Amino acid sequence: MSRRAKLRAAVAAASVIGAAFSPAVARALTFHPCGLPGGIRCATVRVPLDRSGSVGGTIGLHVRRIAAPAGNHRKVLIALAGGPGERATAYTLRFQRELAPALRTRDLVVFDQRGLGRSAAIHCAALEQGGDPKTAVPSCASQLGPSKSHYTTPDSADDIDAIRRALGVQRVDLFAVSYGTWVAQVYARRHPTHVHRLVLDSPVVPSAIADPFGLHVYRGFKGAIGAICTHRECRGMTNDLARDALRVLDRLDAHPLKASFYDANGHAQRTTVNRLIAVAALRDLDLRPNVRAELPRAIAGVFRGDNAPLVRLVAAEGPASIGKPDQINHTVNVVTQCEEQRFPWTRGASPDHKLAQARAALKRIPRSAFSPVTPEIAFAISLVPTCAYWPDQPQPPVFGPKRLPHVPVLVVSGESDLRTPRSSALEAHHVFKGSQLLAVPNVGHSGVAGDPTPCARHAVQRFLLGGQAGSCADRDDPYAPRLLVPTALKQVDGAAGVPGRRGRILHAVALTVNDGFQQLDDGHFGLDGRTAGGGLRGGSFRRAGDALHLSRYVFVPGVTVDGAVPRRGTAHLHVTAGGLSGQLFFHADGTVTGQLGGAAIHAHLAIPRRTVSEILEARFGTPPILPGTAARRP
Repeated sequence: MSRRAKLRAAVAAASVIGAAFSPAVARALTFHPCGLPGGIRCATVRVPLDRSGSVGGTIGLHVRRIAAPAGNHRKVLIALAGGPGERATAYTLRFQRELAPALRTRDLVVFDQRGLGRSAAIHCAALEQGGDPKTAVPSCASQLGPSKSHYTTPDSADDIDAIRRALGVQRVDLFAVSYGTWVAQVYARRHPTHVHRLVLDSPVVPSAIADPFGLHVYRGFKGAIGAICTHRECRGMTNDLARDALRVLDRLDAHPLKASFYDANGHAQRTTVNRLIAVAALRDLDLRPNVRAELPRAIAGVFRGDNAPLVRLVAAEGPASIGKPDQINHTVNVVTQCEEQRFPWTRGASPDHKLAQARAALKRIPRSAFSPVTPEIAFAISLVPTCAYWPDQPQPPVFGPKRLPHVPVLVVSGESDLRTPRSSALEAHHVFKGSQLLAVPNVGHSGVAGDPTPCARHAVQRFLLGGQAGSCADRDDPYAPRLLVPTALKQVDGAAGVPGRRGRILHAVALTVNDGFQQLDDGHFGLDGRTAGGGLRGGSFRRAGDALHLSRYVFVPGVTVDGAVPRRGTAHLHVTAGGLSGQLFFHADGTVTGQLGGAAIHAHLAIPRRTVSEILEARFGTPPILPGTAARRP
C-alpha cells in the first residue's frame, strides 16, 4: 500500500463494539459446535442481499454464541465490530471477558457483518493494495456488480434485526463504539420498537456523516492535545502543548525535516517528515497512549535542537490506525462510506465534476477551520479523492426516521478522543433525551476498551444491568507525559553510591532499558504493542519470550547497551560509553553488580521488567487484545 493510501487509512476513525438483550422466547436458530474455545457455537442466518428485491441473491451471516450458564433466565447480548470493515467474531472472547457480569443471564452473540469474514467476504485487490483510485475504485465497482450498493449501514441494521428475529427475542440492547454507534442509531431509527437500551461509546453522530473533510475532528484538536497536560505534567517542556505542536507543524510545512530513524534491524533509514506525516502521527494519540506520553517531550525536543524523539514518533512506525488485513476489510470500509457519506457533490456526476464541486466546497471554508492541518491536507487524507470515482446510486441510503425511541442511553467519551471528540458525545447526549454521559479521563478513542482501569467497563456493566453508570474520577495517568530525553550524558543524574561519570552511565543504562519497554508498548491503547523496533539514536530492541533484548541500543548519546532483560532473574548487559565499557548485572532485588571501565560496581538501581500495559493487566485484568481501529473517518 502506498504511503498516501496508508495515510488516508490512518485518519480513519475506529472500531465497534455492540451489545443487545431481551427476554428469551423460543429460538428458531440452531447453534452447533464449530471447533472454537470458550464454549463458542456457530450458526448461519441467511438474509437477502437486497431487501427491495431489485437485486437477487442472499448472504449467509456467520453468527457465534456463548450461552449463558444453564438454568438462568436468558437474554441476548449482541456484540458488533465494524469500522466499517471489522469482524466482531475475532473478538468473541474479548467481549466475554469485558462484559462478563452482564453475561450471567445473557447469551453473548456476535456475527460477521455482510461482506466480512465468513459472511460472504468481498475483496478488491487493487483497492486494498492502495492502487490509484481513478482505476481501482471503478474496477472494484465492476467486480462487485449490482451488489455494490448493498453494504451500507442500513443493510447492517436490518441484518441485526434478522438475527434478532431468528433468535426469537423482542427487544435488544445495543452497545456500540465509534462507527458501531452509527449502526446502533440507524437500527434505533429503523426498528425503534425492538430497542431496549443503548450504549454509545465514542459516538459517530449525524453531523459527522455530513462532514467529509473532518472539520469536527480539527475543532477538537486543541482540547484533546491540551488534555495531555491537564495536571501540569508538561512543566519544563511546554506551557501550551497545542500551541507548540502547531508551531512545529508550521515549521515542517515551511521546511520538511530530513532525518534518520532506526528500523527493527538497527539500520538507519532516511526519511522526510513533513506536515502531512506528522499530522498522521498526531491523529494516533487517541489510539496509542505511547504517542500521548511521548508527544510533549518530542515537541519540546524540536525547540531544543533534538529532533530524534519526534522523528522516531512519526516516522519509525506506520500509524497505528492502519488496520492489518485480518482486522479491517478495506474494501467494505471504502464501499460503505463511498455509498453513504454525504459528499459535497451531485450524486451520479462524473468524477471530474465531483472533484470540482468538492474543491469549490473546500474553498468556501475558512482556512482556520482546518487547523492543525491545511485545507489541502484535509482534502488529500479524506475519502473525497477516492469516492469521487465511486459510481454511487442516484439517491443516498435511507437511514430511517430521525425520531428516536425514548429508551435508556449511555454516552461514553474519552477526554483525548480526536476521532469522535467531546462535541460529538455532547450532540448524542442532547439528541437522546434523558441519556447519561460518562467522561473517561486519560483515555482517547473507545472509552471502554481504552480505559486501562476497570472504571469504564464497570460503568457500562452497571448500566446494562439496569442501574446508573456512575462516573470515573480523575486519577494518575499510567501514560502521563515522560521526562525530557537527555541530549548528553552530563544531563543524566548520577546513581547513588557510584560517583562521577560511572554513576551517570549506570543511570543512563536504566533509562535505556526503560525506553525499550516503553517502545514495546506502542500499539492500540498500549495493549497490542510491537515485538521489535529501533532505538532512539541507534540499535534495536525485540521481545523474545518474556525477555527484552537490546542490540547496540542507544537512548542517551554515547551510551550503547547490549543484552537481555528477563521478566525474572538477573539482567546481563554489556555497556559501552566513550572510553569506558563493562558488564553490568541487574539483579531481581534491585542491586547492580559488575564492572565499568575496570572499576567494580555495586549499587542499588532497579530497572523495569514489564511494560506499562503488562503491569495494568496484572493489576486490573485488562485483556491484552483489543478490537482494531482502522475504520470510518469521523
